[in-house]
Amino acid sequence: RPMQSTLTSAASTLAPIFEKVDRTLFWKQFRQGIWISTMLNVTALASPIYLNEIYNRVLSTGSFETLFVLTVLCVVALIMGAAFEQQRAAAFMHASAGLYADLEPHIYSASHARSLAGAQGRRSQPFDDLESVRATIGGPLPGAFYDICFAPLFLAALFYIHFWVGIFALITMVIMVGIAIVTQWVSDSAIKRSYEAQLAAGNLAEGQLRGAEAAAAMGFVKQARMRWARTNRKAVSEQIYAASQAGGLSAAARAVRGGTQTMIIALAALLSLYGEVAGGAIIAASIILSRLLAPVDQILGGWRQLSQARVAAGRLYALLAASPKEVQTSTPAPRANLIVDGISASSPTNQLILRGISFSLEPGEVLAVVGPVGSGKSTLLRCLLGVWPYVAGTVRLDGIPIRESDRDQIGPYLGFLPQNADLFPGTIAQNIARFGEADEEKLLQATTITGARDMISRLPQGFDTDVGEAGQLLSAGQRRRVALARAVYGWPVMLCLDEPEAHLDADGESGLTKTILALKERGACVIIAAHRPSVITAADKILILTEGKMKDFGPAEKLLPQILPPGTSVLKRPPAQQPAQAPQPAQPFQAPQTQAPVTRVQFTPPSPGTTKTDKS
Repeated sequence: RPMQSTLTSAASTLAPIFEKVDRTLFWKQFRQGIWISTMLNVTALASPIYLNEIYNRVLSTGSFETLFVLTVLCVVALIMGAAFEQQRAAAFMHASAGLYADLEPHIYSASHARSLAGAQGRRSQPFDDLESVRATIGGPLPGAFYDICFAPLFLAALFYIHFWVGIFALITMVIMVGIAIVTQWVSDSAIKRSYEAQLAAGNLAEGQLRGAEAAAAMGFVKQARMRWARTNRKAVSEQIYAASQAGGLSAAARAVRGGTQTMIIALAALLSLYGEVAGGAIIAASIILSRLLAPVDQILGGWRQLSQARVAAGRLYALLAASPKEVQTSTPAPRANLIVDGISASSPTNQLILRGISFSLEPGEVLAVVGPVGSGKSTLLRCLLGVWPYVAGTVRLDGIPIRESDRDQIGPYLGFLPQNADLFPGTIAQNIARFGEADEEKLLQATTITGARDMISRLPQGFDTDVGEAGQLLSAGQRRRVALARAVYGWPVMLCLDEPEAHLDADGESGLTKTILALKERGACVIIAAHRPSVITAADKILILTEGKMKDFGPAEKLLPQILPPGTSVLKRPPAQQPAQAPQPAQPFQAPQTQAPVTRVQFTPPSPGTTKTDKS
């Protein structure tokens, strides 16, 4: 019953996950595994039958013909058994691969949504959990559980040899199953604790390595290492304890199995001396008992993997259950009419960040969001883009609810420059083109209006320069300018800039100001969370946030004197222009006269020897 409870618990955990799987194909593969397992276990009786017949028929009659026929039949059965073994392994492997392929997009989407919600820890952990489940289903453990179902077949064969041989095998089987139950009862919690401790140590190490430069510069590498070592030693201790618990019971199971193999030979030999069984039954009983106990022994050896897969499946189920249901609507080409109505948002710890924010923007207007640190500026920008789950209110772009829109359709009309302007592994051209098919004209437009084109042309491979992991092969200022070009690629109708002036020099700030004015002239609405006067003065309206509340909102002419230092010059803003009906496709772009002639951009794969760009 405890074993049945364990398997039922595992099945109930996996059942919700299977809702995302093509169950027809999955169960087809598993039904094939059942049929192959039946044939495999039947052919496993070939060896003991062969030995029994050798002793009973060949040796007593001296018939070479009987020996030849029996040998040929046994060899054929063994070859078929090997083929069935390979086919069963392939069936389970294909079933696990199908499970992985079906769950992969759902796990990625749920992990992405979890990251947007500010999840802590290693964000790629769900993919390791999915791989753990796949490896368990595609490994030998499912076959071992199948083989247990054929235990009555081998018990019947042992009872056929002799009643007391069957009774001995039945007692041995009960002892082995009892050891398996005790193993599950003793080691499950220890294995789960060791697994969680190992994840905690890995997450801590990853977090510390992200700040390697600061730790080295300020000399607290030793303290960080000692902190990680304490966590890691705890994880190692938990692993040792779990291994000792499971290892001791596995050793006991091996001892029982080895001892019973000897005892059943002795029992069969004793019965043979009394004339109860033939001489061939001695070896046949040993082989059949070995086959009977093999799946139990295999399950005990893989119990750690099974327990880890159960923990991983539980986390995947929690991840999929917590991910929001996607209700998406078709999105036509929108205009830059932004209406924000009563937005409230909270942190992952349910602490309220924004409280009832409402405002509207017309096409061609620039809004500067200002306020002290922690007032909710970055959260507001994320809510406007629909990437932060707000708890109340609506955000509509041209009457379309952004959060309910199809992200693939609405995304090209939105631009976003986050505070941490990390790039994705790939080339500069791929990052600017958002990893779609790179349009040369749009690339030149985006890099020219942002002032990044000259900077990119000075790199050894230009647009084909590999940016590395998170853009680490570029300096902070270069990453910022490439990310700004990515934000304006394709002329979005709404552009959100989160502290865009960070890491920019004078040329970068000039390019930023020109970018804002260029988007404004095309009728886009631009929302900026910034502090520097050079950026704020380009705004038409100002929104002042304090502790998540809208302290003031109005024209820039009225509010700028309240937030800018005395003597700061204010940029003269031309009147807003109405945009064209749709921003796509982009209008032909004319490079300024002072720019170098537009040359054709050649895209070639980056060479392996790409060197790291100077970060000075």
